Amino acid sequence: MALLDLISTELPADYKNPLGMLHRTHTGITQHLDLALAALDLIEQSGPTDESRRALRTVHAYFAHDVRLHQQDEEQDFFPRLIRTSLKIAERVHKLKQQHQELNRLWQDLAQSLARPETITDFPPIAAQLKQFATLKREHLDYEEREFLQTAQHLLSTEQLQQLGDSMHERRKSAPR
Repeated sequence: MALLDLISTELPADYKNPLGMLHRTHTGITQHLDLALAALDLIEQSGPTDESRRALRTVHAYFAHDVRLHQQDEEQDFFPRLIRTSLKIAERVHKLKQQHQELNRLWQDLAQSLARPETITDFPPIAAQLKQFATLKREHLDYEEREFLQTAQHLLSTEQLQQLGDSMHERRKSAPR
């Protein structure tokens, strides 16, 4: 099996179901984390290969574009709508924003290496950073899924969900690839 078989084909966007799109991006993130860790396993077993380098570049591209837009969806549109619903939700959103900051810091440490994996000469430190990032990112996604996506369906009105979907659509129309 080729490493890139670990990620599924992108489904068409459904802006009428913005919570479904957020969930789908969480699934895509998880698949790309799996891809990155599988590439590391291949590198540990066989050394760097064209396939492992291609996998790491794919992960970088996904996080640099899709995950960046996803985080903007959450912080600029989704979270502000949720914050208005209760103090308890506002506290949880604050925790998520702190996690985003930490994950962004960790990502910045990795991004250049993953964009140009042929320049990596010492894989163990990169592998350790990537494993730490993957662990924290999975914990973060689990928290979002458990605490927000299920709850948001009941907290946000049909109009708010439509506005969220419209904002997500506009963001992607104007975002360079």
